[in-house]
Amino acid sequence: MKTERELFNDALSAQDDAYLAAEAQLRGRGAAAVAELSRHLADPAPLPRLLARTLTPWIEGKAPDNDKALAYLEALPGQIAETPAQVPRTGGVPVYLGRHFQDRVVEVLALRLVKVPSLPRWYALGVILYLGQQRKASVTEALLRFAIETRTPERRRYAADALRAIGDPELQRKLAAERARLATRAEPLPAEVEATTSPLPPSTKP
Repeated sequence: MKTERELFNDALSAQDDAYLAAEAQLRGRGAAAVAELSRHLADPAPLPRLLARTLTPWIEGKAPDNDKALAYLEALPGQIAETPAQVPRTGGVPVYLGRHFQDRVVEVLALRLVKVPSLPRWYALGVILYLGQQRKASVTEALLRFAIETRTPERRRYAADALRAIGDPELQRKLAAERARLATRAEPLPAEVEATTSPLPPSTKP
């Protein structure tokens, strides 16, 4: 059986189903997982810090809205399948999330965005719109990482717009950290991400 540290490292490096499996196992370890996660709450790297900050209260039963929001998103396709729309409407996702959860699920959904790149279009774009509307600087680093790593230009544009909408005063510093990370791979920062320090044009409608 894997240790909590091994499961944390698995969650940190994995994506999609492998990530979800590691996350579920960590959540099932209770206090032992919390002890491991606490080591990363002040981690200098953003993703270990976000993972620890999100999972710790969830395991401790202090974040019941996480399960409710995820259950809503998972059930939505089945509710819509028999309607003329057939797939969920992207714009409806941030409206529902904002009305029912305000900003309480921004971090768990930012984590999902980064760690589950196979999310369907309506889910990913709806979450990005929700993050932009809630304007919590705590998800800026996750949005930056998503915008850099996604292979879908549309998702990158939405993420860049959300970053501008959030208006994080620490954005320049966080961009610099991402430039330095990419430099180790001899890769440039995508132009859309580089432009996130520019104001969002008034006529832009995500």
